[in-house]
Amino acid sequence: MKYSSMNFVLLCFLAALFHIVVASDASASQDEPAYATFIEPTSHGNLTFALSAVNGTGDTYIYLSAPTAYQWVGVGTGSQMAGSVMLIVYKNNSANGVTLSPRLATGESQPNYSSRINCTLLSGTADKNSQSGTKRKARSSSSSSNFFNTTIHCTNLPSFGQDTGTLSFNNKRQPFIYALGPLASSQKLSDNSVSANIQEHSSYGKFWVDMVNATSASSKSSSGEQVGVPSGAALMETKNAGTGGDEDTLSTVHGVFMLLAFVILFPLGAILLRWLKKGVRAHWIVQSVGLVLVVVGGGLGIALSEMSDDNSDYSDPHQILGLILFGLVFVQWSLGLWHHLRYKRYQRPTVFGKIHRVVGPVVLIVGFLNGFLGYRLSGDDHNNVWLGIVVAVVVVITVVMLGWKHLKMKKGDKDGEAYNMAPMIRRSGEGYRSDEDKE
Repeated sequence: MKYSSMNFVLLCFLAALFHIVVASDASASQDEPAYATFIEPTSHGNLTFALSAVNGTGDTYIYLSAPTAYQWVGVGTGSQMAGSVMLIVYKNNSANGVTLSPRLATGESQPNYSSRINCTLLSGTADKNSQSGTKRKARSSSSSSNFFNTTIHCTNLPSFGQDTGTLSFNNKRQPFIYALGPLASSQKLSDNSVSANIQEHSSYGKFWVDMVNATSASSKSSSGEQVGVPSGAALMETKNAGTGGDEDTLSTVHGVFMLLAFVILFPLGAILLRWLKKGVRAHWIVQSVGLVLVVVGGGLGIALSEMSDDNSDYSDPHQILGLILFGLVFVQWSLGLWHHLRYKRYQRPTVFGKIHRVVGPVVLIVGFLNGFLGYRLSGDDHNNVWLGIVVAVVVVITVVMLGWKHLKMKKGDKDGEAYNMAPMIRRSGEGYRSDEDKE
């Protein structure tokens, strides 16, 4: 009986302790002013955008930082330029000063300054970044030491955007866009005018902010702390924001499927064809799986194009080559199948096989090239470095394996032969192993 009583007391104590911990965590989260932070690595340092809004007054407090290696930096509301309220920052004519230019974009052209947008620069410098931390890493070790550092206050910001560029404090996935100007090393920009002419961006991207968790009900938290521009630890890592979404997921799957097909499966199929005893069958299976991946990946690519206002006209080189490749892969697979059927029946080389052997390398080369163009289109040019390394390794392995087999065949060792490497010379069993021809 005493044992049961002790258990009951212990359970009550643990329950009370749990309640205290949860309550203290909830209280802490309520005492802390709401905010959201988005950090995007670049080749010269991080772009950092932090926001805190007040629903009761319509105030929006913003921190914006980016490397001065770029002529300018801009962040806008919405998922596209048309109708977006854009805050553009660039150097002014003083030593370390900056100009804030609130602009309204009407389309895929330079946004125009709008005096109606009530955004003012609270503080701004173009010097060493005082907010950098270990969690704010650039894509490159050659990170710039100088940054635009700005704090901005806007009033009634939701009332200035148009159409998709409208800002809503109640949107848990409020879309934003960002852009970075050309490198300042090519041409410097220093201007006091809020209407200064700016050159087209060198890179851009999209992200979202959870405005519900970035918005406070009043200008003071429950602890009495004044809502203002996020600072300190709030700028160290992404919170209540991100780049994930339907388009990002589709883009990732599209890229993975296409890379698996062109960089792994298609070269592997060519190697297996010449090295395995049942090389023809292995070749057909691997290339068919690759074809399925291309069909699915290509379909996702088309879906992505239709989802994007910027790319729905299919004018980008990646899209054009992608559609051409989509058709070539079908042609290549059909040529191989038809050659196989004709060869089994007549036991002699076919023109389909000769074309098949020419089209194959062309498809691979164009596929490799289109992978680089794909990363350029998505704004992930930095991934082209590792893609180049992977492609180089695959090319070397493929050439070595096929070359080695060719040398073995020239010496008369035909073990594992599938296709004849010299199709213009008629040999016994050319094209397939005799045991496969009988299947």
